Amino acid sequence: MHEQTVLVHLHATSLTATCPRCGTAGSRVHSRYQRTIVDLAFGGRSLTLTLLVRKWICPEVLCSQHIFAERFPEVVQRYARMTDRLIKALQLTGVLTNGADAAQITSSFGMPTTAKTIIRRVLQLPLPSEGSVHKVGVDEWAWKKGHRYGTILVDLEKRRVVQLLADRSVETSKVWLRTHHTVNPFVI
Repeated sequence: MHEQTVLVHLHATSLTATCPRCGTAGSRVHSRYQRTIVDLAFGGRSLTLTLLVRKWICPEVLCSQHIFAERFPEVVQRYARMTDRLIKALQLTGVLTNGADAAQITSSFGMPTTAKTIIRRVLQLPLPSEGSVHKVGVDEWAWKKGHRYGTILVDLEKRRVVQLLADRSVETSKVWLRTHHTVNPFVI
């Protein structure tokens, strides 16, 4: 690893784990495997967590989940390579700036990433409820530049994104405008 990386080894110490399918507590360990997870920077250095995960045997004979891995929902989600708090930090930085600037800012704090990763994390955020929209701005944006474009609708009064439409066709925009009767069609 890079000399600017802090590596922390973690493992759970509980004697049982609950089967995610049936809810029965298992006490027999089947095997172990290692996960590498990136976390928020520590002292300006990248922080990598090496997590030793145990696989458990479900004691419930009728359960279809015979073997399951212990989970750490307060720290990291299933299959994720970043902690929840790192994802939140990337989302916050991406919402306040843009993908390229956010990547530069987070890298300077010891959390190197790319603009595409920032944008992907921001797109995972739920859109706020629309409420009533009176003035809307319409523009196109790239899901994948040169290949796939969508339409972004912005509430011009509240200055926030209202909707992301799957494509940039006039028909899709018309359908959205017809379903939102509070939009004033004569405002330019």
